[in-house]
Amino acid sequence: MERIEWVWENILPLGMLIDCSGDGGVGKSSVLIDIAARLTRGHVMPDGSKPTGLAAGPQNTLFICCEDALESIFKPRVIAANADESRVFYAELAKDSE
Repeated sequence: MERIEWVWENILPLGMLIDCSGDGGVGKSSVLIDIAARLTRGHVMPDGSKPTGLAAGPQNTLFICCEDALESIFKPRVIAANADESRVFYAELAKDSE
């Protein structure tokens, strides 16, 4: 067994892939963008808790985009959330041509 470092206690583990999937239009991207912006600035989580240990302080964030258009929709939302853009990285999945 391996000890887990938490960015957000019992909700968001440090250094692990997080999948947030579900029906469209329910706010998944908005929640994740808000959390990512907080992490890039080293701010507290929505419940007021502070990341500790290796997760303390500003963190890099990777978004893997497969639904929203990266340049016209996703990046502007990240900027509007006041993320430190130097700490945000993107990977855009190729869309199926069918």
